[in-house]
Amino acid sequence: MTSKSVALVRWIQPPLLFVKINSDGCCINGICGGGGVVRDSMGALIMAYSIPLGAGTSNWAEAKAMLFGLKWCIERRYRLVIGETYSLLLSSCTSRMCPMLLKA
Repeated sequence: MTSKSVALVRWIQPPLLFVKINSDGCCINGICGGGGVVRDSMGALIMAYSIPLGAGTSNWAEAKAMLFGLKWCIERRYRLVIGETYSLLLSSCTSRMCPMLLKA
């Protein structure tokens, strides 16, 4: 018998005038995909995406999923953008020195 754990997860809205990207990526047997959502400071959905990424690693998929959302925001002239991910490696790479290179 396995025990189950429950964790409360809550979305935290960005400051006024900001948009927030929440993204995720994963791979199964080396085939990757990613996706995410972009919401405004009131929590309204601006855009959701799901993208096939082909062959790669989970870290690479996490980075590509966030990059897709960032590019979409930049193309539409959103300048106040916050990116959120559960990937510890991606968070580390975007907030300070990256501990390793992301490879496809």
